[in-house]
Amino acid sequence: MLTIRNKDFVIACPPHERTWQGIAARIAAVSHAGIPIRLILTAVDGDKLCFEGSFIETDRQPVWPSLLRMKLRQSTSRKPFVAVSIIPTGVRADIGGFAGDGTPCTNLLATACDYLITNPNSVTASDLYYANDNILYLEGNLICQLLLGNLAVLPEKRTDRTMSACYTIF
Repeated sequence: MLTIRNKDFVIACPPHERTWQGIAARIAAVSHAGIPIRLILTAVDGDKLCFEGSFIETDRQPVWPSLLRMKLRQSTSRKPFVAVSIIPTGVRADIGGFAGDGTPCTNLLATACDYLITNPNSVTASDLYYANDNILYLEGNLICQLLLGNLAVLPEKRTDRTMSACYTIF
């Protein structure tokens, strides 16, 4: 059986304790039915953080570790500098998802890094595609898994000069 529930909730977290580990521990302490699969910070009011989340209840073993567990980097690296840009698309989105109108700001951000990972609708919502060559795009959950350290992205150049992303699950 599979059930997905959406829930709005609030946690108390003073500004000086707002690290992911502190926030994740507070979210885990709140009683939720299921495993978190989506978390969005929707408002901040003093010490209160308001979230919208989706939680899955299933009999199956999850493929990914919980969103609340993050692998911290233990050392610095000389590898390419990678940034992530997420432009909300869809209902109530002011930009993004309409004729690629997120492309100019995505291209600007891409000039500051070796690779920029973004969500597809921010740059590909039209027949015109003018994203920089160093821009890779992944769907939302894959971006979450990348940021949590559960996924690696290996860019490859194709002969048609577009970038594609190959990924491996750890």
